[in-house]
Amino acid sequence: WQGSGGSQIVQDTGMDLSADYHVYGVEYLPGESWTVYLDGEPMASWTSGVPTDAPYQILIDVEIAGPNTAGWHTVADSAGHPGPFILYVDEVQIYAL
Repeated sequence: WQGSGGSQIVQDTGMDLSADYHVYGVEYLPGESWTVYLDGEPMASWTSGVPTDAPYQILIDVEIAGPNTAGWHTVADSAGHPGPFILYVDEVQIYAL
């Protein structure tokens, strides 16, 4: 989320995410926590700096970063990651708790 000064979290899933389809989830409890899920399993949770009533939007995109990159950007190279870069999204569902 884009809070005071912004934030970027990188989470190693320990699996090849391109090998199959997956279900991603985010649970946002205003002022309390963010929890990120992969295939129904919690991957990470944050409780500090969680906005209480901030407007938000869902952004779904493809990001590829090398191990020595810094900042929020995509790194593509013809040898290791020649493309094309394709992201298939079957559906997006939003629920209120």
